[in-house]
Amino acid sequence: MIDGEKELVHITAVWCQPCQQMAPEIVRFTEQNPDVKYTKIDLDENKNEFAKYSDKFGIQSVPTLLGMVDGLFHKGRRGASTKAEIESLFTEIVSENS
Repeated sequence: MIDGEKELVHITAVWCQPCQQMAPEIVRFTEQNPDVKYTKIDLDENKNEFAKYSDKFGIQSVPTLLGMVDGLFHKGRRGASTKAEIESLFTEIVSENS
């Protein structure tokens, strides 16, 4: 079982239509999972922060979601996601590490 700090890192952009469409899914996920830290990085507004993630994980498109535990990457997802797909990131992390 994973006991560390879980974090959902959301790489996005204001001009990205799929990013805007999945925003309500992100809100639902964060409201129902207060134990998961949420970090939103807009690639245009936070160029330095985006560069750290894109260099490390090869991010080439938005939206991209990264499932992290204690600052370590475990699972990722590209493209628009539903709340269930976002939850599955952490379900898969837990099942693979239990």
